[in-house]
Amino acid sequence: QCRLGSLLVQGVKGRVEQDSWEGKRLLRLAFEQDEPDSGFFLGQALLQDGDRDGATKLLAACAKGQPRACFQVAEMYREGQYQFPKDVAQSLRYTKWAAHQGDAQALSNLGHMIINGIGAVRDDAKAVRLFRQAAKLGAAEGMLNYGLALLRGNGGVKVDYQEALEWAQKSAALGHSLAHQQLSMFFNAAKNPNPPARCVPSSKEELDRLGVRELRDLLRTEGIDFSDCVEKSNLVARAAMHLPGVAEPWDAAPEHTLLLEPPKKTKAELLRQQQRQEMQSAAAAPTAAAGVAPASAAATASAAARSTADA
Repeated sequence: QCRLGSLLVQGVKGRVEQDSWEGKRLLRLAFEQDEPDSGFFLGQALLQDGDRDGATKLLAACAKGQPRACFQVAEMYREGQYQFPKDVAQSLRYTKWAAHQGDAQALSNLGHMIINGIGAVRDDAKAVRLFRQAAKLGAAEGMLNYGLALLRGNGGVKVDYQEALEWAQKSAALGHSLAHQQLSMFFNAAKNPNPPARCVPSSKEELDRLGVRELRDLLRTEGIDFSDCVEKSNLVARAAMHLPGVAEPWDAAPEHTLLLEPPKKTKAELLRQQQRQEMQSAAAAPTAAAGVAPASAAATASAAARSTADA
C-alpha cells in the first residue's frame, strides 16, 4: 500500500498515471497500520496541497524513526516553513537524529552546522568525518564539502588536490550547481603537485620516543580527543589507534556528544541574578555579625576577671 500509494501520488511518466486522491487513500491506510514510510510520503503530499496536517504526519513518522521525515522536519525548523518557528536547537536535534540513522544529506548538513558552529561548538575534524561519510553514501553536497576539505586541509586531513577534484566532479555530475561553479578552482589546484605531507609517526616505537607535549600536539592536529588521557601511556595508546594503515571503523553517530552553546542571558535576567546575589549577601551579613558579638563579649569578661585576680 505504501509503495503503490507513493507511486500514485508522484506518478511515473509512461508507467503509472498520477492519481493523488487514490494515492493518499492508500497512504492513509498504510499510516493507520503504523507504516513509518507512509507517514513521510503522506505528510509530503499533504504539505504540497497546503494541508497543515502534513506536518503532523511528518512528526509521527519522526517518532517512528523515519530518517527522511527527521531530515524534512529539521529543514522546516531551520527555515521556519509551514508555520514552524525558527529553532536552531530543534533543527540540530532532528538533523542529528536523521544522521544517526545514516541519511546522507543529514550527515552533510550536520557537518555543515558543526564546522560553522551553528548551535554547537565548532569541531572541524568531526565535521570532515561527517562529510566523508556523506560523500561515500552519495550526497552531492557532502562530496563537494569533502572535496573542499581535501583542497584546504581542514580538520587535519591530508591535502590531496587530485582526490579533491574527483569528488568535485562527482558532485557536479549529480547536478550540484555550486560544484559546477567551483570546478575551475579545483582544476587549477590539481595542476600543482600536492604539498609535502606532515611527518607523522608510523609505528608505536616512534610514538614511544615522543614527549607528552609532542603527543598532545600530534593528537590535536589530527583532530583526536585526548581529554580523558592522563598518563603518557594513555596518549601513546590513543595515537596508536589512528596510525596510518589502521582501519578506523565508522560510527554513524559522532564519537562524542555535541557540545551545545549555552543560552545567552538577557539583560533583565542578569539584573535579577545580581539582585538575588545582593539580597543573599545582605542576609548573610547580620548572621555573621551576630556570631562575632558573643565572642567579643566573652573576651571582655575574661579580661575583667584577669584584672580582678591580679588586684
